[in-house]
Amino acid sequence: MKRKFIITLCTFLFAITLSAQENIFEKFENMKGVTTIYISPKMFSIIKELKALDSSNVKIDQIINKLSSLHILSCENKEVAAKLRSEAAYIGKDKSYENLMKVKEENEHISIYMKEGEDNDEYVLLMDNTDEFTIMIFKGKLTLEDIQKVIN
Repeated sequence: MKRKFIITLCTFLFAITLSAQENIFEKFENMKGVTTIYISPKMFSIIKELKALDSSNVKIDQIINKLSSLHILSCENKEVAAKLRSEAAYIGKDKSYENLMKVKEENEHISIYMKEGEDNDEYVLLMDNTDEFTIMIFKGKLTLEDIQKVIN
């Protein structure tokens, strides 16, 4: 009986964590001062077909081939950014996310977290400064080097 309860509880908690990310985007996407971007797996497959994807030092097509989806939520409204910052705080506390990198420079904080999956890993990039807060969620099989190439 206890085993059934534990399995049910774990399944429930996993579902809450999964839907929490989607809910952050749904909750904030229509607020004033918020910019959202979503690129679906289908769009990535179309982009992969394009040949002119190379940027100065980054082979964009090599990175795009490793992605399955991308969500970006950026907020420049200070009040809304504070709410978004509070909502996103669970990522740093969730033990299923590994902190890959942290950068702090004056008023800017950047953190990259990773959650391993069977088919796709999830990478969460949090960029926080006093005036703006941005969340980027990449799904795919990227390396930390790939992410650094995009950031730089």
